[in-house]
Amino acid sequence: MKKEVTDVLVIGAGPSGCVSAAYLHNNGVKVRVVEKTKFPRLVVGESLIPRVMDHFDEAGFMPALEAQKYEVKWGARFIRGEQVCQFDFGKKYGKGWDWTWQVPRADFDNVLAQEIIRKGVPLSFETEVTNVQFFDDHQVTTVKDKNGEVYEITSKFVIDASGYGRVLPRLLDLNSPSKLDDHSAIFTHIKEDKVRPEGEEGTLISFDILEREVKQVFKQVFRELYVKTKDELKMDKSRRYAGHQIQPTKSIALLKTRRWVVDDYEGLQKVYYKENIIAKMYAMTDWYSPAEVEAPTIEDIVFYDRKTFELMTIENVPDLVFSEVMRDIDLVVSVAHVGDVDPEASQSTIEMRKAIIEFNAKLFKLKNVTFTESHALIKGTRAEYSIHLGSGVIHQKAGATIEVLPVHSQHRGRIFLPFIDEDPKTAEIMSKVLLFAQDEKIKDIFILEQII
Repeated sequence: MKKEVTDVLVIGAGPSGCVSAAYLHNNGVKVRVVEKTKFPRLVVGESLIPRVMDHFDEAGFMPALEAQKYEVKWGARFIRGEQVCQFDFGKKYGKGWDWTWQVPRADFDNVLAQEIIRKGVPLSFETEVTNVQFFDDHQVTTVKDKNGEVYEITSKFVIDASGYGRVLPRLLDLNSPSKLDDHSAIFTHIKEDKVRPEGEEGTLISFDILEREVKQVFKQVFRELYVKTKDELKMDKSRRYAGHQIQPTKSIALLKTRRWVVDDYEGLQKVYYKENIIAKMYAMTDWYSPAEVEAPTIEDIVFYDRKTFELMTIENVPDLVFSEVMRDIDLVVSVAHVGDVDPEASQSTIEMRKAIIEFNAKLFKLKNVTFTESHALIKGTRAEYSIHLGSGVIHQKAGATIEVLPVHSQHRGRIFLPFIDEDPKTAEIMSKVLLFAQDEKIKDIFILEQII
């Protein structure tokens, strides 16, 4: 394996990495730079501030940068609705630069990188850091180049200038969740055909803040909504999915796609940083136990305050957070079920069927049908009935179960629900609702014998 020795290894050839390398080189320190990507590269951050000009000047970059004739910027303006906040870089309380540049970032970074190469600093593009070992008086960094060759660089110091790459935090397991709210920005490159306005107006960059919060965070049409029940409001846990056995591997795979993580001690959890809430799903199992030994059984869904780690009552959990957590768990119960767990009885399916059947009851002009959370209630001529919207099981009020067996192989007399739901169970339940809402028309002896 090839080995190199240097005083300082710099990881990353962005502006901070190049400035660091140039400072060190100018002071007689032997320095080496490795960069994972190939330059020029697409990167966001074109708007400089005056304070960085000092560093470019001291590091000896100004002649190379001035030769590029970048757009000079004397201030900045932030616009939000009718509010305007304007900054004049010349209005300051101390010495320093009154201006800076607006730069095409890909070209700008490449100019800095080529300049340190010209100065004599070794820089390797398309070279990835794969490991770092720390010793008392030196470090050994393992890197892999674009050809797949692996070699070691021994140095007295390592500077991590990888930015969002976060090389050392990842390798040393120092990563921690960001405390900043989720945010995003939209940028574009525009080629100007017109001459900029004269004077101050032509030297300002404007930032138009369109909105501070996201209005539509996900597709809303037909998205299932999970509403808190009256019994849950004063509780510090939800047990609506208690007793469901689920496959651990499949459950973890499903929930990881929805930003759940597995905690060795606490089980599966999902963190809402903006709301400062931790949602946890407890189950009677070790999540890493083989499924053939014992499948996990869901117990409680709980919510903690992320700052105090105190349990929250369900009524204090934001409705959106509660609904999305229950939607995730419902997905697991529906898809990763074990044994006798009926995926058709999931809460999302029941809610959808309720909406479909309630709508169609009006079309059939059924005025004797009402609904609870999971049942259709029917006041018939012969008796009163309840039909479960998940299983389709029929009960007579103050009576027993009424067995009605659908014959799925026959299409005669079948109710079709075009453009609504192709699920045959939904059609079956709608048929049962229609049948018992008009129970005076029932002619089947088998059914009539069951009605008391």
